[in-house]
This record gives sequence, structure tokens and C-alpha cells, in this order.
Amino acid sequence: MALVTVGSEQITVNTAIGFTSTELTDSVMQASFQVEDASIRFNTTGVAAVADGSNGEKTGNIGDVVTIVGSRDVANFSAIKKGSTNAKLQVSFEGTGEV
Repeated sequence: MALVTVGSEQITVNTAIGFTSTELTDSVMQASFQVEDASIRFNTTGVAAVADGSNGEKTGNIGDVVTIVGSRDVANFSAIKKGSTNAKLQVSFEGTGEV
């Protein structure tokens, strides 16, 4: 079955935050986001992301498009700003929904 967009949201990243949308349901299989305004660190371990990367966080830079695959990783996603400027994430959720 092909995945379709089932929701979207914009997240301001300051302190550690995960996806917040009420559209984040069991039907969501992956989330894609574009990083805007500032770099972030993120992980999908279920542990809050830290700016220094000491929990094994990956870096997302301005303009990067990142896809988180798997419902568990989507649910465990956490991001934090890397420097002093807040970042924004433009998020799209894909899953098994009706078009």
C-alpha cells in the first residue's frame, strides 16, 4: 500500500521537543521535515535530545530535508536547537490513510 500525507505541522525548536500534532496517530508510518532558520540536533531513541550531541544526536542544518521512517522512531523523535537561534521544522506525516 502506498503512503499518503495524513497531516502536517510547524514546530518551533528551542528546548527538546518531539512531534506534537494531534494527527500523529497509529496510521503514521513516517515523518519528513525541512529545517528552517537554524541547525538542530535530533534523535529517535526516546531520550530527550541535547544540543552538544552527547546522546548520539544527528545534526540537521538549514535546508536539510529529513525523513524519519517507522512508527516507533516517529513517536520517539526529539529535536533541540544547536545554537542560540530557534529553528523551525515544516513537518509532513505520511501513513496509511484515505486520499
